[in-house]
Amino acid sequence: METVSRQTLSENVNEVLKRVSEKQIPTLVTIDDQPTAVILPYETYQQLTQAREKRLSEVYDRLQTWVAKNSESLKGLDSVKLVRETRKSR
Repeated sequence: METVSRQTLSENVNEVLKRVSEKQIPTLVTIDDQPTAVILPYETYQQLTQAREKRLSEVYDRLQTWVAKNSESLKGLDSVKLVRETRKSR
């Protein structure tokens, strides 16, 4: 990953974007030597987004399966009370 300061980015935005796009290397942008943002190649962004959506879909499917399997045993439970008790026991 390359690193550029905000000043360098503002002075050379076209060059930085061209490097990100052509070399497919994310670039970290810093302000006062502190990491502030990352510029990603579009393809990398798409891959990350698709992977995230896939994981969320898998979790949702597993949750729906669990709820369908356990819905009868959950009737009448006070979820707020259960959460509070769980937090107290930590």
